[in-house]
Amino acid sequence: MMDVFYTKTQERFAESHWADNYASNLERQLNYFINYANSHIHKEISQHLPTFLNVLSEAQTYPHLHAKAVELITILHPLPRYSIYGDNWISNIQFAISFFERKQEYKKQALFLAYLIEMYQESGQLDTAKELAERGFILAKKHNAIDTLVNIGEKLITISRAQGETEKAEALHKIIEAELFRSRDRVSFNQWELAWINYRVLNAVRLRGDGKYNKAMQEIESTIHDFSANFIGATETLEFATRIRGLIHWSLGNYQKAIQDYRQCLQLLENSKYIFTRLHVQGILALAYWSISEYDRAESLLKENLATREDLKISWMINREAGNLGLVFLARGQLEQAMVYINRQLALSIKFNDIQEIGRARGNRGIVQMYLGQTEQALNAIKSDMDYRILNNEIRGEISCLLNLSMCYWMMQEKAQAIQAAERANMLANEIDSIVIKALAARILARYQPEDGQAAVLQETLVVMRDRHRRLSEADCLLSLAALAKDNTEQEELWKQGVQILTEIGATAWLKGATPQNPPLLPPTGF
Repeated sequence: MMDVFYTKTQERFAESHWADNYASNLERQLNYFINYANSHIHKEISQHLPTFLNVLSEAQTYPHLHAKAVELITILHPLPRYSIYGDNWISNIQFAISFFERKQEYKKQALFLAYLIEMYQESGQLDTAKELAERGFILAKKHNAIDTLVNIGEKLITISRAQGETEKAEALHKIIEAELFRSRDRVSFNQWELAWINYRVLNAVRLRGDGKYNKAMQEIESTIHDFSANFIGATETLEFATRIRGLIHWSLGNYQKAIQDYRQCLQLLENSKYIFTRLHVQGILALAYWSISEYDRAESLLKENLATREDLKISWMINREAGNLGLVFLARGQLEQAMVYINRQLALSIKFNDIQEIGRARGNRGIVQMYLGQTEQALNAIKSDMDYRILNNEIRGEISCLLNLSMCYWMMQEKAQAIQAAERANMLANEIDSIVIKALAARILARYQPEDGQAAVLQETLVVMRDRHRRLSEADCLLSLAALAKDNTEQEELWKQGVQILTEIGATAWLKGATPQNPPLLPPTGF
């Protein structure tokens, strides 16, 4: 009996001793990995992610190691998100959220909720992301986590706009501003100033959305100046502000300046862990190249982005980039290829419940249908997109729809309705700060004027398009002027110039069946 008792006691002691040793070894590994991750570059850290993740999984079963585990999660985020282990990383973020809630560290809980929101948003699960964002926004507001409040607020505004909740997005802007002023004396000066800088960037985004591009530019230039004068570092804020300035330049038709800003952003993101942001910048850089008819560059960037997003399962924005790639093919006149990508844009937008992009995809498909001769279907699709734009006060989008609607009516030989749509587009174009959009709207309206009036507007538009490097629009003006020319030599020269541009930009598909007397009807694309 004594021998049996002694043996069992030994076994229990051995098991306890082994467990203590195992836990101690885990703690040593955690400390080593924390030091390693703090002192090595992202590429080196990525090579050891499987080991890090295995240790994290084990450590989460030992309560006394939870703090160390969360410390390592904090350092690693978001690298594992953009790896083959991305699906498992959500559970680690959720673990950290629960840890901070238990410890009543609510500001950190709100910050990790922002990480989780971002992950669901990137994967296209907008409804889940919105639900978490509403919860995180309340938490950040309650505990004066103003930097996180602005961060989550920006995500909630983006999702609300994507789902057609424009009024909610506007209300959120006001709430964020009010909360910032309310908390001014409750947080450190630097913390408040940085949050205020980020809010001002959001305000510039709002002004751009309203078509007030000059005011938006003033706001963002002032914001970047104040940031540069008061902060060293904070690369993420500088990149965000520079990216928005690029978008405003693009809206104004300052494409070269937009490209310059986007390239600066990519430099700032060169060693960043935030792959999603880098992909986003590459995507909008592609749009700038599309605007100036550098279609090969635009196609290359968009295809690279699509492949990376698919590999890393960063689903959201695949729909938008597929649609943008469709527009590149449309600009070249490659209609069947354009339709393939636009159909994918529509299917994914429906899957993600991305209402904003559903309307845009239907409108894009309508444009392609119009050029394929399916004018009835095109008319309905473009009208559907325009209804959404009007409902959400998207003036730029409404102008685009009206111009395409006018062309569709023209193809259907419904001249009165074509003129009516073009006149409204022209009126709206004069309300926003874009010389390019004004010129494009005037050019479409000129189609319905006497030949002398057409020629004068085309000459004016040609000057703008050349100045802004919009080569497809430049070719459109030249070919249309050729059709109006009275002198055969002049007609031949104008036609030759237009054809040369289409050849250089890879858009000769538009010339099929066209003649100097009957030029192609090129799309007012690229804005």
